[in-house]
Amino acid sequence: MRAPQISIVVVSDFDDGCGSSWHDIRRVLRALADQQGIEQAEVLVAETENRLRHAPADLLADLPGARWVTLPEGDAYALKNAAVEAAQAEIVGILDADCEPAPGWIAAAIETLRADPKTVAVSGRTLYADPSLTHRGLALLGRAYVEAKPGGETKHISNNSAAFKRSAYLEHPLPTQAGIFASNLQSVPMRRAGYRLRFDPRMRVTHGFYGWSTERDIRRNLGYGVAATRLVDPSLSHSWIYRLGPIGIPLAILARSLNSCRFALRSARDFAVRWYELPVVCAMAFACCAMEAPGMLSAIRGRPIEGTVYQPPAAT
Repeated sequence: MRAPQISIVVVSDFDDGCGSSWHDIRRVLRALADQQGIEQAEVLVAETENRLRHAPADLLADLPGARWVTLPEGDAYALKNAAVEAAQAEIVGILDADCEPAPGWIAAAIETLRADPKTVAVSGRTLYADPSLTHRGLALLGRAYVEAKPGGETKHISNNSAAFKRSAYLEHPLPTQAGIFASNLQSVPMRRAGYRLRFDPRMRVTHGFYGWSTERDIRRNLGYGVAATRLVDPSLSHSWIYRLGPIGIPLAILARSLNSCRFALRSARDFAVRWYELPVVCAMAFACCAMEAPGMLSAIRGRPIEGTVYQPPAAT
């Protein structure tokens, strides 16, 4: 049997207790089944052993050949690391289960990573399905950090839709004790090693949106990751703010809000946000970044986030 050209890892990073993650996995597998090149791909669905016991028996039926990769416990980053280790192809795509890939996602990932020996990761664009200003604005504020000119270099790797050269990923795996928004601890070492990270808008995904309660939870976890990564690596931008302790949080929120507005001004057109809508989006930036404060406080105090739908890390 020929080796696959690409291994695709699907991971559900949250559990709302209502079966949403199983629905998400079905949807992403159906989207992958329609992709050009899927017949030359290996698909791995990563899950913890405890959650897998509750999965529908026919969950992988829409994509024959898809297989499970399991861990006794662990968060999404640990599951992604395990699946990349189990992958057979040198190119590995990673999709969160609530992200439906557009046609051409596989082809674009392979093409971009093969075009340059130094390019080891490529991220795609993330949009929400709802065309309302709220959803366009949230996508712009939360997802534009990876944006660059098509094929251009970026400093970041998408947390939910990216592809890697497996060897470089294994050299620089995702961290597993700094929360599930800590990919800076992967992307920065990759760039320091001389590797290139790229952005390709053809790798577009449509991200699920589950309401403002989920958005608050996302922002809380994001705040945790932003603070935790900077406490781990002092060389990351604005690390000194988080080392001030809780009194630095208002300054951190201000810095992140202004940075979000900068990204919004740069990438508004790509997210169908019109110029006259930008004041509203920038106001949203300050509101969303303020939601990160509780997570920042938890990280600074060395406490885990409680009451979140995201899967917890493995016990240490």
